[in-house]
Amino acid sequence: MENDSQRSHRLFMALSSLVCLALGAALAWGWRAHYQKQPERLAAMRLAMNVATGAEQESPRAIAAADATAGSSKPEAAEPTQAPSDAAQMAAVSLAAAAPNAGMEEEKPLEVEEGVPPPVQVESFELAAGSPELAAAGHLLDAYLAAKSWQDKVPLVWDSQRVRRSMEWYYEEGGKDPEFGPLNHRGRYIFNGMEVLYFSFDGSRILGSLELVMRRGQGNEWLVDWESFVGAGEMSWSRFKKERPTQPVLMRVFMKAGDYYNYEFTDANRFQSYTLYDANGDLAVYAYCERISNIAAYLGRELDLQGRNMKGFAVRLAYPENAESSQCVWIREVVAPRWLLQE
Repeated sequence: MENDSQRSHRLFMALSSLVCLALGAALAWGWRAHYQKQPERLAAMRLAMNVATGAEQESPRAIAAADATAGSSKPEAAEPTQAPSDAAQMAAVSLAAAAPNAGMEEEKPLEVEEGVPPPVQVESFELAAGSPELAAAGHLLDAYLAAKSWQDKVPLVWDSQRVRRSMEWYYEEGGKDPEFGPLNHRGRYIFNGMEVLYFSFDGSRILGSLELVMRRGQGNEWLVDWESFVGAGEMSWSRFKKERPTQPVLMRVFMKAGDYYNYEFTDANRFQSYTLYDANGDLAVYAYCERISNIAAYLGRELDLQGRNMKGFAVRLAYPENAESSQCVWIREVVAPRWLLQE
């Protein structure tokens, strides 16, 4: 015969089992809903427009041929030639937070904070096989890849009159165009009023991809956005470190949260540290901003401050007056959370 204590225990166990079953069903439903939304999340991730680079080069017709489904003491810090070992796992997200058509139904002024970029408003359109835009993009890429010299590429790039000077120092100092592999995604987008053709390829740079953007020229023709393609800034990194400018200089970088504090930036309570890499994935500089600032708050939203997230940014950097080292700089402005700029 069961006593009252045994009956109560059995009843408790039965009720616990029912609760566990209910929780299990709820979790199963939730995960199912999560993964049903996964394609939408992946599509948004592919809108990332901070430009990385490529690996093995496919046929120059890769774009046109793709089908519609393609989608501390103070020593100078050492400069490693390789990115961190976990770099391949670091996500790159730029326009992912701005879903297609977000904010376009109502015209609202973009809120601007000092030192950081405004929110992005995005419209997306299909870039179908056989479309005039896709055919034009294929011809443009063919011509660009067939160019014998950087001078031959100048007429094929957007804002060539301004960019020509950057192309000259970039190639004369040994810079090369990135190579790329198979096409992963393509699309036509308008963000903040600027129309672009966007192509994402497999790549060998730090984020594992190469992103190529084309923009309309004054004659309505499509042209390569060269600066974002190669990751060029206003100066080469060698010149930047040699001259140590105290006025802000626009540079394109891969950035992750850091933990290096030295020279003028030894106070970890005052400063937030970031590690910046160049387009090849080599250490560029360590960069800092005040922990209590718009820049720190913005980068805190964009980056995982545990240092396991990296993405491309366009930033303005400057050295302190009478800088003690070429390795430590101020972040004076975050221009964009991508290498493509709206100008």
